[in-house]
Amino acid sequence: MKTFSSQKNSSEEIIIPDAIPRYKILSIKGPTDILKALASIVEKDHTAPHYRFVDDPYLTPVTNIDKRSYALAKESGRIAARYFVETYPDLFFRDYSEPKIEAFTYKEIYEESMDFEIDDLRKSISRCDVRNSIICYQKLSQLNIEIDQCILLDLLDLVCFYNCEDEQLINEEENFFQRQKIPIKNIWKDNGFAENLFETIRPKSDRTYSAIIMGMAKHHQNERAFAYYRQAIDSNMRLNTLAFNALIDIVQDMHIESEKRWETIENLLKTMALKRLKPDLGTLNSTLRQLSRFKFWNRMMETTSKVFNELAFKFGIEPSLATYLYLLRIFYRSKNSQSSLIYDIMHKIGQRRFEPKDGNDGSVSNEREFLFQKKSQTFFTPTFLRWTTKSLSLCLSILNKNQEMEFGWRIIKKMCIIPNLLDEPDSKALIEYCLNGIKSKNHHYTINCLNCCKKIGKSDVIDSIKKELQTTTLNANIRYQSDSVFPNFK
Repeated sequence: MKTFSSQKNSSEEIIIPDAIPRYKILSIKGPTDILKALASIVEKDHTAPHYRFVDDPYLTPVTNIDKRSYALAKESGRIAARYFVETYPDLFFRDYSEPKIEAFTYKEIYEESMDFEIDDLRKSISRCDVRNSIICYQKLSQLNIEIDQCILLDLLDLVCFYNCEDEQLINEEENFFQRQKIPIKNIWKDNGFAENLFETIRPKSDRTYSAIIMGMAKHHQNERAFAYYRQAIDSNMRLNTLAFNALIDIVQDMHIESEKRWETIENLLKTMALKRLKPDLGTLNSTLRQLSRFKFWNRMMETTSKVFNELAFKFGIEPSLATYLYLLRIFYRSKNSQSSLIYDIMHKIGQRRFEPKDGNDGSVSNEREFLFQKKSQTFFTPTFLRWTTKSLSLCLSILNKNQEMEFGWRIIKKMCIIPNLLDEPDSKALIEYCLNGIKSKNHHYTINCLNCCKKIGKSDVIDSIKKELQTTTLNANIRYQSDSVFPNFK
């Protein structure tokens, strides 16, 4: 603390307090919290183009052909830039970025003629640099330099995961426009560096077997993965949970009959119990994923319920969005499914926020839209599940959260058509739907919803939207359309 005296009056002093860190005042926990707070006050622009396109009225593509060409051209430029960075890394050693991103920094290319130390091997492994790690290890082995066991295990994990190759960049635009499915085939390098390293490590441990099994399963060397699994069990090894999850994922490629597939999965789960291994979310999702691929198996529903109750409730595993996706695929495989599971799932999800924990977590929205479309075509049959306003309003609330105007309008039409509803529709969901239509400038959805509310006597919804329209600057078109609902609206 500093004190300053005034020249005019020596008795007056200016006291400068100590600086208070900003994070203590604003309760900031991370470096991006301020940006998140600023972003939360800006509404989403629903009329803006996709993020991969330039937000410019003259440069934004309109037709599908232009969008495809634009996206592929952008991806081509990204690949070309990456090629020059990887081919001539010595030209990009200057990095002025803050904070520095390790993946974009200068990458040294190792050669066999260079001299290496243990720290070089440790650094290349930490950067997931497969090629340099292999060269460094081979040179150290030729010089008979002793390498720590932990470093060898880290190297084994690295080469098994990447199949002794540097990671290939995922071209998002190219995969987005891929029309054909890539066939699953065995790409594991037999008798390669990974297997040779596995044989040289002494003594064998649980981690060494787990690494080689997960690597072979990931790269579809299924038979040898199970061979190493049986070898590990015979040697009384205790594999980790990830290794069992990887084996469950490849059961479909090992057997054709559903009964044999389930028998193999059940044996793997029983072995985990004998080894006192606690299953995790990956175990639950891998098992349900395999069950969703079974065809013409009469024990499907019973087994799925048993697995979900055993893993999710007994071991306290919190399901992810992909878990619900597999359940929907299992229980709604038939067109005339009578299950009400979709309502239970939507009630369970509610307004919760999920973090991605599975690779298929992002596919739940598409599956949900498909089921809504299928149900909207079939639920008028007498044998189909009875709809209630509670279930319809819940569906509408979920759709409002995701700005799904078209599917929301289908739900509202059902509210107007079905004669035997048990209670009145939820006004809050209807008001939220109308407001979404106003904000996204889809005014025809708002007008249609208000007309339905007029038919079923939801005057509170009409009054609420009328007040909103009076305080909103609207064009002549929406004002003209609103006359059908409020004749005296000005």
